[in-house]
Amino acid sequence: MENEVFYGGPPLRLEKWLRVRKAGDTRVLGLAIGAAAVTWLPLLVLTIVRGDFLHHAGGGSFLQDFAVHARYLIAVPLMVLAEATCISQLGAIAQHFVVADVVREADRPRFDAVLASIRRLRDSYFAEILAVACAYLLVLAIVYSVSQRPPGWQLAAEAGTERFSPAGWWQLLVSLPILLVFLLGWVWKLFLWARFLWLVSRLDLHLVASHPDRAGGLMFAGHSLQAWALPAATPGVIIAGSVANLVIHGGASILDFKYLILGITVCMLVLCTAPLVVFSKNLISTWRSGVWHYGSLAERVGHKFEKEWLERGRGFAENPLQTPAFSATTDLYQVVSNVYAMKIVPIDPLGVAFLGAITLLPFLPVLLGSQPLDELLKKLVGFLI
Repeated sequence: MENEVFYGGPPLRLEKWLRVRKAGDTRVLGLAIGAAAVTWLPLLVLTIVRGDFLHHAGGGSFLQDFAVHARYLIAVPLMVLAEATCISQLGAIAQHFVVADVVREADRPRFDAVLASIRRLRDSYFAEILAVACAYLLVLAIVYSVSQRPPGWQLAAEAGTERFSPAGWWQLLVSLPILLVFLLGWVWKLFLWARFLWLVSRLDLHLVASHPDRAGGLMFAGHSLQAWALPAATPGVIIAGSVANLVIHGGASILDFKYLILGITVCMLVLCTAPLVVFSKNLISTWRSGVWHYGSLAERVGHKFEKEWLERGRGFAENPLQTPAFSATTDLYQVVSNVYAMKIVPIDPLGVAFLGAITLLPFLPVLLGSQPLDELLKKLVGFLI
């Protein structure tokens, strides 16, 4: 598990304690199914027993609650499945700093110390306990701060008052805390990733100003945006479920939530791209040095080239494009252009666009379900013609 530097943290130790996952087991499909079974299946059974699955006297049956299905049938398994993609990719990127010789041989002990510190924080008991405690505190805050009436399947009328039904209690005590622990676990992993990049940026990195990736050879770190795609999509899934309830059942327009949707998209983009900003100082320094040295070299070669072919009034009987001077000068100028075009943050615009699209994707079904299919087709045709 050399590449699994970020494999661990909340709620891994809790899963082992509950016998849901064995030590060293990185398989996630079974765990994803199990997590959905623990969070969603009891709600299904309890609402069927009480008769709240299809209908509820006060409105809001379990089947019609898009938010609960989005949370526990999609978001929770998605966060588990993300371990198979995100964690392994982040670990591979971390090891590539050595493979690509970005970390100098003299700094290898310091780099190994960085990895060791990340592993210590990853396996911290404090982080695990804090995640569970914060999850239940957030549940309490949600219960006492949200004035909106919960869906009917979560309530049971007793002696003229409404209390939580068995399904409602299961969600508050089990399902919702599990969801929040998974969310906080991914927040912790994002913190570990940001800390790792920050500590690595403080090393004497071996960056190449003329590297074709135009990021000094650090663009591989920017590929982390694709790695964060599934975790970044999870908040969108959770919010899209609640928006779907308000749009489809409440008669609201999806445009009423445009700022919320835009806000969550921008937030995910900032959270996932911000850790890469730590390399800006290294890249700016490399760019300045590269512009100075490569620019001077290009200027000397350019002067020699003009003197050879222009100032002497040399004839062009031979084909100048086939001479070594032309080819060498062109190659050099291509290298120098890479230096002048260096980025100060190793971020690929396509990666940013992909991450934004993944964050927005959960809201597409809400859009499709908010309007009749024939109206959507008419609007689509109107855009195309």
